[in-house]
Amino acid sequence: MSVSAFEFQAEQWKQLYEAAMIELNPIQLPLRIETARRAMLAGQKQLGSSPAEITERRQLADAMRMLQMLLKIEITTVEKKADYGLMGSGPESKRPCWTGGPENSWTCYSGVL
Repeated sequence: MSVSAFEFQAEQWKQLYEAAMIELNPIQLPLRIETARRAMLAGQKQLGSSPAEITERRQLADAMRMLQMLLKIEITTVEKKADYGLMGSGPESKRPCWTGGPENSWTCYSGVL
């Protein structure tokens, strides 16, 4: 049985999303989030209006919101560590990403991404 392009793309963004959601390394997390976000945006552009694609579009929107919340939590954690002097001087001492508006316009420090 062959897999359609729609099914392949859905599986791809879901795998990248899951990898971001379970990433424990704060240095790798922004990269995982950005990689998943880009795959999700690419998948969103390919969707039509069939019932399966409408369901997929909803799943993408929910997953995008979850990634944005995960990123905000990570940023808050990094900022609190910095406030209490718990940050070192390495790459983890810089806030890796922030949201600069809508979820499609995230900005990240270069170095990680």
